[in-house]
Amino acid sequence: MPTVYRFAGGVVLVGAILAVAACDGPPPKPAIFNDRIARNNDKWNTAVAAFKGTMEPVTRGGTVSSAQANGAYDTLEKEFTAVKRASHHMPYSSEGWNLLQKYQAYLDNEDEILHGEVKQVVNTVGDGNLSAADKSRKVSDLYNSIQTRSKKAWDDLTTAQREFCKVHNLTPSAATGK
Repeated sequence: MPTVYRFAGGVVLVGAILAVAACDGPPPKPAIFNDRIARNNDKWNTAVAAFKGTMEPVTRGGTVSSAQANGAYDTLEKEFTAVKRASHHMPYSSEGWNLLQKYQAYLDNEDEILHGEVKQVVNTVGDGNLSAADKSRKVSDLYNSIQTRSKKAWDDLTTAQREFCKVHNLTPSAATGK
């Protein structure tokens, strides 16, 4: 075999190896794909619950230090970054495309909320010009806004998951509430 053909074959082989190495692997079976999204969501919901737990005294008229609020926010933002990054590295089958798109739209919405209303919660807690009662009212209003903003994306995601599960004869994973 001439050297040119061996070289060309080697280039094609190296290219194929690099292409496979660059992807996240073959699409998982539907149950595994669905479970990955559910586990990712559980991580995010656990982080949200921890943040709300830290802020909970403010909602009852108590106090949370600015340092505690900022620390809780930083932890929440770090977890969100990991969850969102993982969502962009989930291999999927063609049937999972709609579910993945709805999940990423949900995360995009959560990203906006995190850097909008949730950051406002932190700023409110740290505002030395507000009374405890004013902080409580403002944080409660922000939580209501968050719930309203999150609902549509969450409903779209759960609808897509139910459809995906129906097509693949799966039982939808129980979602952890926020």
